[in-house]
Amino acid sequence: MDDTMRAMTGLFHLVGAALFSKYFDFIYIYADIQDNEQEELLSLLTEKENGMLLSERIQERGRYEEKFQTIMSLRECNMKPKDIANATRLTPEKVREVLASGDKGLNLLIGKNATKH
Repeated sequence: MDDTMRAMTGLFHLVGAALFSKYFDFIYIYADIQDNEQEELLSLLTEKENGMLLSERIQERGRYEEKFQTIMSLRECNMKPKDIANATRLTPEKVREVLASGDKGLNLLIGKNATKH
């Protein structure tokens, strides 16, 4: 069941919410998931945690991953943290933290208060 959940979250991340419902049946067929297990998986996917659906959390993480990749790409273009902050709508301090953290910078973005208000 854990592998199936990973496959479903991976599918959601890959194709997004619009196409997810169109393709998740393939996972059921490929993984030979029975009807009662399908219901359990769907309830897990729609279960709220901290007021968010799993699908919403996956989308949010995807946005942070994109933002992280943008920061790292802009750094390679020799942009200053202040300019990167303007481009990504982050604070210059947060950009500096992310850059200093390297690969662990994504976790900093996922944390609270990462974006400008």
